[in-house]
Amino acid sequence: MKLCAGKFVGFAVCICILLVSRSVMASQEAEKLFQAGLICFGEIDFECALENLKKAEEIEAAHNPDSRRHVEILRYLAYTQIALEDNESALDSFSRLLEAAPEYRLNAAEESPKIIMLFEAALARRKPEVEEKQTRIEGEVTIPTGEIEIIVKQTSKEGKKPEPFSSLPGLIFGGELGAAFTFGEDSDYYHPGISVETYAAVKVHSNVHLGGALYYMFLPDKADAGAFNMLAAAFNPHFSYAQKRFWLDISGDIGPAMLGRGGIADEWGLLLRAKPGLYYRTGENLSVGVNLSPGGLILFNRSAASFYLGAGLDIRGGF
Repeated sequence: MKLCAGKFVGFAVCICILLVSRSVMASQEAEKLFQAGLICFGEIDFECALENLKKAEEIEAAHNPDSRRHVEILRYLAYTQIALEDNESALDSFSRLLEAAPEYRLNAAEESPKIIMLFEAALARRKPEVEEKQTRIEGEVTIPTGEIEIIVKQTSKEGKKPEPFSSLPGLIFGGELGAAFTFGEDSDYYHPGISVETYAAVKVHSNVHLGGALYYMFLPDKADAGAFNMLAAAFNPHFSYAQKRFWLDISGDIGPAMLGRGGIADEWGLLLRAKPGLYYRTGENLSVGVNLSPGGLILFNRSAASFYLGAGLDIRGGF
């Protein structure tokens, strides 16, 4: 009897070891295929990426369906299918991702609009399924009166709160203090200058703000010779890319300018300016940054132009 029991225990141990080893081997194979798929994806070989990611997903779904790796495999599988214009398959992959991780969300500031659109569609597809399950769970139950007290807690309808720095402010405004060196056909332009700008812009896309700016430049060396100055009102678009706290912003100024040489507006011109800058978000709605601002002024009266290269310190708020 003891011999039979010993054989049974030994057999059970062998089975457990076999199952564990198969699970470990499957996990290693899934990881190997996943990494191969990522390499192909990075090399823009989407057919190769699709083949490896599909195999990795099949193995991971069979052995570790709720793992973080399974979620990441499905995410990159959806990205690959979008790149191959297979939107239906990408929608299915996002839906399966949400089944494995219902609380998972993409960062709209880091993904393309097409990816976000399909992910939102997968969320919308999943919502009726979730509501149906909740209806079955929260269905009417008959309980004898007086025997038990029931406290009903209503489910909050609020969605998941966005992570800090996950998107750009809806309205940005700020001021810039800069220095510029002007040069052109007229010798009066060969002087260093001090510039000040204030601006405000509204977000019209996840990475685009449109607004206006007032720009003023003063040449200290010309103060005794007639208070040289320039004042411009400009259209001020901003094209941005944000990565958590760091914010790359390329803006521009284009608009009418008044050029004064002792008077308020001795000449009229057109201001053209590009302004790439790098900002650091000290808070959700406060940023500090530096920029370069190559630009120029076209003078209408004399059909002449001046150019300058500037650099500035920018403090930006928003909400």
